[in-house]
Amino acid sequence: MIENVISRTIQLLFIMIVGFYARKRKFIDRANVQALARLLSNITNPLLIICSFQMPFDAHIMSTGLTIFAGGVVIHLVTAVICYFVFRSKTNPKDNVVYELNTLFANCGFMGFPILAAIYGDKLGIMYGAFYNTVFNLCFWSYGIAMLSRHERSGKKQKLDFKKLFLNPGIIATVFGFILFICEVKIPDALLGGMDMVGDATFPLAMIIIGALIVELDLKTAFKDLKLYICLFLKLLAFPLATLGICLLCGASTIVTQVLVVLSGMPSATLGAVFAEIYGTNPINAAKLVCITTVISVGTIPLLLYITNLFI
Repeated sequence: MIENVISRTIQLLFIMIVGFYARKRKFIDRANVQALARLLSNITNPLLIICSFQMPFDAHIMSTGLTIFAGGVVIHLVTAVICYFVFRSKTNPKDNVVYELNTLFANCGFMGFPILAAIYGDKLGIMYGAFYNTVFNLCFWSYGIAMLSRHERSGKKQKLDFKKLFLNPGIIATVFGFILFICEVKIPDALLGGMDMVGDATFPLAMIIIGALIVELDLKTAFKDLKLYICLFLKLLAFPLATLGICLLCGASTIVTQVLVVLSGMPSATLGAVFAEIYGTNPINAAKLVCITTVISVGTIPLLLYITNLFI
């Protein structure tokens, strides 16, 4: 299992290097990266989620998925409180909100899905990930946006957009796929094959986007901020190891424990950098966090899985 995860992580790292090379050689520019991000968020990732639910209904799978959903709620609530107090300093509020956002929200979809697919197979792994990712979407489009709006460039707080909260592509795809799953509705093979092909583009697209963002990273100043190391420690080690401890105390199943530990230990969410630019809250710093946590997670993700397997 760990060998599969290491192999998949190396594959993702290679694709990230391709994205870096393409941006460095100016084959793609910032506008192209943003367009790829929109394509991924609105087309390829929703199709990937829908296709992951195309399997025979199984009560055990659904029960496991709902447990993962509940675990995701607890993880986001607890880490939100911790991040708020750790990064609540009034000095440089736009920087602090970026650290708070990127420490709280993990790349559980774009990075998490391929890792889970390596552990449980493409269908089942992504399906379990979709339950957790639903919590991510609900929290990001509510608390995350409210967090950013506190310090947006206009200086005006924005009202919570419930339409974006409940009608974003990730939520719609998860609900639609879940309905098909429990109703045992099978998409025709010809159509499903095309959807699968487009959905499978999510993984390489995500890593190309992240690789392209790394070009903007200034290595001379990137590692001089103490808050960066706090973010790295909390996101990549403390939070997932605490999750492991809680799962063991609660007697969670092996699958639930592995999924929650791995997804809570993912690097910073790509959306954090995208929306930091939209709201004018230091997008370069947000991109730095995404890039650095992604590179370091290549080593920490297999380590977390190894530690988890020692206790379950």
